[in-house]
Formats: sequence, C-alpha cells, structure tokens
Amino acid sequence: MEKNYFLKIVVFISVLFGIHSSSLGQNVSFLEFDCDDSYYVNDASNKLDQNGGNWTYETWLYIDTYSSGDYDVIMDRRTVFSWYLIDGQGNGEYSIRFVGRDGSDNINASIRNDGAGDTEMMFDKWYHVAVSWDGTTARMFVNGKLQDSSTDSDFDLTNSTNAINFACRYWGSYSRYMDGALDEIRFSKSVRYTSNFTKYIYNDKFAHDANTVLLYHLDENSGTSLDNDNDADFDAALRSGSNQATWRVWNYHASSILPLSKNTWDGSSSTDWNTSANWSMDALPTSESYVVVADVTNQPTIASDNTGDCENLEVDASADMTITGTLNVGGDFTNNGVFTTTGTVKYNGSEEQAIAAGTYNDLDIDNSTAANCTFSGDVTVGGTLNIAGDITIQNGNTLDCNGAITTTGDCVINNNGTMNVGSTFTQNGVYVETAGLMKFDGSAAQTIPSDDYYNLEIDNSNGVDLGGNVSVNGILTLTNGLLTSTSTNLFTFTSTAGAVSGGSNSSYIDGPIAKIGSADFIFPAGDGDKWARVGLSGLSASETFTVEYHKSKPSDNTTYSEPLTKVSDNEWWQIDRAGTATADVTYYWEDSKWSGIGDFDDLRLAHWNSTSSEWEEVSGTYSHTGSVDLGNPVSGTLTVTGVSSFSPFAPGTIDNVNNPLPIELLSFDLLNIENKVQLNWSTASELNNSGFEIQRSMNIEEWEVLGFVEGAGISNSTKTYSFIDKTPLVANYYRLKQIDFDGAFVFSPTRYINIDRSNSISLYPNPTTQSISISGVDPDRVSKIYLFNNMGKLIKTYSPNTSKINMESYSLGVYYLRIQYINGKDESFSFIKKK
Repeated sequence: MEKNYFLKIVVFISVLFGIHSSSLGQNVSFLEFDCDDSYYVNDASNKLDQNGGNWTYETWLYIDTYSSGDYDVIMDRRTVFSWYLIDGQGNGEYSIRFVGRDGSDNINASIRNDGAGDTEMMFDKWYHVAVSWDGTTARMFVNGKLQDSSTDSDFDLTNSTNAINFACRYWGSYSRYMDGALDEIRFSKSVRYTSNFTKYIYNDKFAHDANTVLLYHLDENSGTSLDNDNDADFDAALRSGSNQATWRVWNYHASSILPLSKNTWDGSSSTDWNTSANWSMDALPTSESYVVVADVTNQPTIASDNTGDCENLEVDASADMTITGTLNVGGDFTNNGVFTTTGTVKYNGSEEQAIAAGTYNDLDIDNSTAANCTFSGDVTVGGTLNIAGDITIQNGNTLDCNGAITTTGDCVINNNGTMNVGSTFTQNGVYVETAGLMKFDGSAAQTIPSDDYYNLEIDNSNGVDLGGNVSVNGILTLTNGLLTSTSTNLFTFTSTAGAVSGGSNSSYIDGPIAKIGSADFIFPAGDGDKWARVGLSGLSASETFTVEYHKSKPSDNTTYSEPLTKVSDNEWWQIDRAGTATADVTYYWEDSKWSGIGDFDDLRLAHWNSTSSEWEEVSGTYSHTGSVDLGNPVSGTLTVTGVSSFSPFAPGTIDNVNNPLPIELLSFDLLNIENKVQLNWSTASELNNSGFEIQRSMNIEEWEVLGFVEGAGISNSTKTYSFIDKTPLVANYYRLKQIDFDGAFVFSPTRYINIDRSNSISLYPNPTTQSISISGVDPDRVSKIYLFNNMGKLIKTYSPNTSKINMESYSLGVYYLRIQYINGKDESFSFIKKK
C-alpha cells in the first residue's frame, strides 16, 4: 500500500471561530508585539457598540514575558472594557482579567482566571481566550474551560465612539504594551460560549456569520493593512515606525508551539497497534498524536501486555478496535465505530476531557491536575473505575459501573444525569449535588459514602449500609433491598427533599430516619420484612423529626390506662423531635391481618407516657383511609391530629375483640416430671393462630420437630397449652414456632432444661435472672461443684451441700456447673443468666 504521509499542523483553534489547518510546508502568520507595538480599530459609526445585547470577545494569545503589576493589555476600549494580564496563580506565570468600565474609566465589573483550579497560563504557549455575556451572566474561558463567571449587570457594556486598541491601551497616550502575539481576533454580537467546549477541532477555519462584527484572521503575512473578514468599514492599519507590530510565520521546526499530528491507522502490516508499519506516519502514535482509526481490512488491537498512547482518538464509522492491554488517551475520544475492550482505558490529560460513550472494562481517569472529565454519553464500566480528578455526568447521560469505583476529586451529576454504582464506592472527594441521580444497584451488599446527595435510588436485594451520615436533598427511590441506618450513621431528608418513591416489605429504611423542615412527609420505615410507614403533617413549625420502626413487642405493653384495653405485641415506633413543634401523626399498615386490625372505630394510637410509666391513648381527632380485615392482608391508615407529646408510639385498641392486635404469649415454662419434660405455655389473645410447632435442640443450632399443638384461631381470652417430651436428651433447648393460617410464623423465646437419668440432677429456673437452684445432688457421692463461664474459665468452687447459687452479680450469658464425683467421674450442666 502506498502511504500518504502528512502532518496536520494545528494552530489557533477553537470551536466557533475556526482554526488554521495546513500540511507541512505551508506557512501560518500572526502578529508579534514587542512591548511598544499595537494597532487599533476606529468606530466612527458606533458599529462596535453592544447596545444592551449579547457579546463575545475572543482571540488566540501568546505571551513571551510579563512582570508582576504591569497589567499588560490584550484589548482595550476606553470607558467600555479592558482585557489585560495579571499575576498568575499556582505555578502559572500570568493570568488574565476582563473588566467593564464606566464613563470615567472606573472598573464596574470584573472576571478573572487567577482562582484555585483555573488554568495555569505559561509563557511561550498559545491559549484560546474568550469572554462572553448572555444578558445575565458573563463568563471567561481559557482553551474552552470555564474559568470564572459573574452576574454583575455592569457587564452590559456601555456605548462609546472610542477605538478598540490591541496589545496596549490609549487613554490620551499609549501605555501598558504587551510582549507576545495575537491571532484570530473576533468580536460577535452574540453569546458564543455558555459552558465548557472542546478546544481541538480539525476543519476549515471559521467563516463569519450574521453576528460577527470583527474577524481578523491576520493571514496577510506582510504590509500594514489588516482585512476585517466581515466589514470593510473596520479594515485597519498597523501603527508605523517603531510601534508597528511584526509579522511572524509559524514554522513547525522552529516554533515553540506543540502541534498535534494526525497519525492514521492503515493496518498495512497486521492488526498490532504497536507495529510502526501499520501507521500512516510509519511511526507509533505518541501522547501528542491525533490518532484516526480508519475502516480498513486489518483493524487495530492493543495486546494484553502492550500499551497504546495518543492525545486525541477518533474511530471512524464502520471501523473497530480491540483493547486487551492499556490505552492512554490524553485528549478527547470520539467513537463513531466499534470499540471493544477487556483491558484498561486511561484518560490522563491535563485539561478537560470528554469520556467517549460506550462499554469499558477497567476505566482509569488520571487527570489529577484538577481538570474535569465529562461523561457526555452513556458509559458502562464492567470492571474497576478509578478517578484521580473531577468528573461531570451531563444531563440525561448515564455512567454505569459494575466494578469498584474510587474517586479523589469531585463528582458532579447534572440534572437528569445518572451514576449507577454496582460495587464498592470509595469517594475521597465531594459529591456535588445538582439534580442528578446516584443509584446503588450491586449484586452484593454495598455501603454509601457519607455525603449530601440529591436523588438517590436503592436497587440491591442484598441491602445497602451507610458509611456515615447521609442526606438527600431530592428524592429517595426504594426499588429493591433495605437501606440500613444507625444513630451514628443517620439518614436525613433535608428541607428540600421531596416525597419518597417506591417502598415495600422488601425495600425500606431499617433504622432511624431524620427529616428537616415543616413540609408534610411520610417516613419509609421498616424492620424485619415489614414496611411500616409513619406520616407527619400539619407541623406547627420547622422541625427535625427522627423516626424508627421496631417489629417487636413494646416495653411494658401490658401497662396502660383507660380507655385502652390492649397495646400491640408486634410493633412500635420511636418518634422524636428536636424542638417543640406539634404535628398530625399517621400510622400506616400494609397487612391488617398481621397487625390484628379489624375495626376502625375502636383503633387508637397509643403513646408511652414516661412520667406515669404507662401507655395512654393519644387524644385528638381521628380519621382513617383504606381497609381493615382480620382474615385478609389489606392496607390502611389511621391519623390523629395535633400530637404534642412524642416518644414511643404503638397501635392500641379500646376493644380487644375487634382489634385483637395479634397473639400475646403470657408464659412458657418447662418441668422435669420423672425424667420427662412437660412444656406449659399460655396466651392472652390470638389472631389467626393455626397452632404451635414444638422444636428441640441440644446446641441451639440444629432443631428437630417433636410435634404440633393446634391453636385457638382467634381468641381474646387466656388459653393454656401443654406438651410432653417423653424421650428428652440430657441437655435440652425448646422453642415454640407459632404458625398462622396463611403460613406466617414467629418463634417464642428459648427455654432450657437438663435431664440426668442416673441422678435426676436438675437446675432451675433456667434461664434465671437472680439465682440457680440445684436439686438431685447426693452429697455423699460428690466431692466438689464448679461454676464455669462460657469460655471455660473457672468462676467459683462450691461444697457438695450447695443447693442454690446467687447469680445477681454475674453478667448475662451461658454458664456451666460441673459436678465432680468421689469416684473421679464428673457431669456438666448448662444454664442461662438473663435480664
């Protein structure tokens, strides 16, 4: 194949006003100013005035030297604006400032690029600089990156008959000359740039449009006449003599400008990226190359042990490339073809980069110089994502990462942008909430980093924990899986948060939930496979409320005052406030059958009065929605107005028949009767109780079913039950599995008993709260009795006559008594110390 050798020399490029494009051997000219040179454009007919409209000034700028405090001028129109050099920031050798002026030359408004994170401008390097005004906001850009903005109305520049001076100012005399060069100068009566834009473009130079007022390409290369590409009225002449700027011809070999060279893949030798013969320049692309992958027979592959480099990368339509190794991209990546990777793509530019849409394996963003990477299309990362800088996900685009994500910079998700987190997320920077969505959709348990989020979605059946305090300013969507919070890792809805979307028995917040503000809000609480929301509305003031649901028996629920006749055995809520605001409280049930709700009229909200140490009816006006049914799981709500006292709340009733508020186990005891174990238990009330399955274990881990005792179904009176285990083990743990008619079940507390068939030694009560009694010990056959903790450590030694051991001073847990016989044998018995 015959090769077409070329080198694209790119100088003075921009998105909207165009570029120079030349092959090797062509010349490109510009004007050089040596501290005493300048030129100006008169405006006798006021055509350069903005007249209250939009505007953009832009040029390519090259500075040789600058001394601090000299304020060398790029452009100036007296009483209108000045654009000049100022001291640099960071490692920069200079910065730029644009100011609007009044009729007395005073500065009215200012924007500049000497702030942290702005482009560090260096000598002997070309920069595209632009300032625009859209009627509301003035913006400054360097190489397409936004530096500063201002909404100062004084950027609506005044009119004037004064000339525009370039490379100096004229205020009665010439001063503040610039040492450097200019090319491609344009003034437009429109706003050209409102956000970051790509600085590298390979096309013909920009042609003027209806909004162009001044456009100097400066291609004359000689003479003193300057042609305005748009209007002959503004053709200008260079100043003469020692003040005349010098024409320079840009030369590739001599210039300090670093050009981008297009190196096109032709695949004339093989598919190996790292073979020089496969490239149009017979040389491998470097980090300064503009690479084009053309649609040819052999398409490029970067092998697993190889690395490919480029500045910009463009994959043509119908072309494809494969990466199993590493590809380093220092600029922009435009993919119009097919891009397949099982390796790593690394974006390592020093300025803003656009991340190409598509599917990646491992994606490494290593522009650690505070440059921003923008996801302007949908990106899927199947492996790890490492980000050593700031990232922005633009409106409507999605970053979908199935592997681990690590960031050291800021993460910005704009408006409808989405970031899907499928694995671990380590965020060492800041999540900058705008109006985007962060979605956790992993296949294993995940942790949300502590931060302020806007929209957040949980879609992980294995659950999501909090890595610290987390807040949401927008909407929380509960699609699948639990979001677990704690008092130290609190989940907070801020005052701007909206309603919660979704929620179910398989997706809720398990733990405390805080809400700030005065707006009505429904807390998506839950616990133990139960979604149990609580709503607060009609708040009397802005307040912080915290809500947590417990699927368990409330404390002291048998202590209550009239007219209450029962408080739920199943559930309760902790509702706390930071101040004194009152609120209407709404209790939600999703399963009236499980909650034991059969009648609206007798249903109440019960509140724990800590002063009187009893449950009391919450007074107020009650209302309800939805349905009640003891036989079917229906949903509904109960609302009571003007609640002023907070703390624990639970469902209550003034009629146990209509609202039995399910099964209540009163007692569960074990007896040793002639080496047989009798289980005795009783209930205060029952709801849809099919019966009790009796289970036994010797180690509290493996359980066997011994039998089944039918329940009473629905009952509001005390019922007693018993069961005899005729063949117990030496060590026996028992529990009851209470089963509803629909198959739902709950386990009772565990009970223990020891059966010694030879000596009939037993310990009781077991578990114990204060002391353990020992029966069946023959003092004539026993030498010592030893007490051990569950770690096997000896606690105390007792005589054979000991019949009771005081356990009040010992901690909760499992203990063992070892009976040491005179004949050398011993026997051990376990028991439990509880509250």
